[in-house]
Amino acid sequence: MNFYIGIDDKTKKSKEHININIYIYIYIYYFSFRYFAYKFLDPFYVNLLLTLYLTLAGVFSLQGVFTTILEPVFPNFFKKDEYVKTFKLPNFIYKEPIVFNTNKGEIVCLILSFAIGLRWIFYKDFITHNVLAVSFCFQAISLVILSNFLIGFLLLSGLFVYDIFWVFGNDVMVTVAKSFEAPVKLLFPVSSDPVHYSMLGLGDIIIPGILMSLCLRFDYYLFKNNIHKGNLKKMFNDISIHESFKKYYFYTIIIFYELGLVVTYCMLFYFEHPQPALLYLVPACILAILACSICKREFKLMIKYQEITDKSNTVDDASKNKKKDKEEIPKIQETPVSNAKKRITNK
Repeated sequence: MNFYIGIDDKTKKSKEHININIYIYIYIYYFSFRYFAYKFLDPFYVNLLLTLYLTLAGVFSLQGVFTTILEPVFPNFFKKDEYVKTFKLPNFIYKEPIVFNTNKGEIVCLILSFAIGLRWIFYKDFITHNVLAVSFCFQAISLVILSNFLIGFLLLSGLFVYDIFWVFGNDVMVTVAKSFEAPVKLLFPVSSDPVHYSMLGLGDIIIPGILMSLCLRFDYYLFKNNIHKGNLKKMFNDISIHESFKKYYFYTIIIFYELGLVVTYCMLFYFEHPQPALLYLVPACILAILACSICKREFKLMIKYQEITDKSNTVDDASKNKKKDKEEIPKIQETPVSNAKKRITNK
């Protein structure tokens, strides 16, 4: 289900590279806002507003997960530009036409996702809650990528200090986590009478998960680089599922992540106090990568690994793409999206 807002319908969807400063600021502002909102405003209305908003985000994330799973199985139901709708806002709001296109498969996935979201709103069961939360994790990890390992280490280290301060130095994280009902954490039932849950914040999954995806792409790069005898300069943001390759870094960081979770819950039961999971997960993930790179004698290669090309290459690639676009203009065939844009423009 796609929106084209003032762009060409042939523009390809690309993954966004993370800006570490923006990401950390958003994380800090978000939790600070939630904390002060609960302290000084009526918790009922704050909880209701944020719950509805984040539940809606979880529903669309779940729709994306369903689409990813079902599209290869039922390709005929996921035809591109099957249903196209074009509308235009007043010029003082937005001048360009907005084109919305979807297909039968995406509509069915969205309806199913809304049904699951409504079930959670009315029943508040932990299974539906976790389904929405996990789908949110999948979408976040797939859409955000790190450009290199140094940025990943800096990101984890910054959140490491932040998480420790707001758990041990203040009651922000605990207050927000207990007061907030939206699917932004995983719930694990501990007792049934009375009902009690253990919680794991999605930040403790998404942040290490982004670094894990970088490790997987690095493993794929090493595999391709070995085939090309060390002369490969191309980096890979996408990995072919049809190729089998050794995943040393990926499996190592997963094992260390699981060990970090085990230590977290051991400390939780021992001290009987909420523990910041990143206190144990961050050292585990960073140590996993460093240990693997040193053992394989690839430390320098790991540090130098870069997925974002420099500005000069970006400019050159952009100019080449523009030339190609100009050369291919006579060959472009009209699509439902382009036809719809023409109609709204003529009006």
